[in-house]
Amino acid sequence: MITKNMTISRAPGTENTPMVKIANRTLDAMGFKIGSKVVVAYEYESKRNVISISLRTNHEQL
Repeated sequence: MITKNMTISRAPGTENTPMVKIANRTLDAMGFKIGSKVVVAYEYESKRNVISISLRTNHEQL
C-alpha cells in the first residue's frame, strides 16, 4: 500500500466546501489513466472515515 499525507483544502469558489485533490504519477502507475471511469466510496468504518477510489469496470453502471 502506498500512502500520502495530505491536507483537506477549500474548494475554489466556495466558502466552506472541503476538497481533496489527487494528482501524481502513482495514479498512472496504478492504472488510473486520463479519462478512466472511477467509483468513489465514502464509508465510516470502525470509527475511521474512509474514502476509496476504484477503477470502474465496464459492467458497472454510473
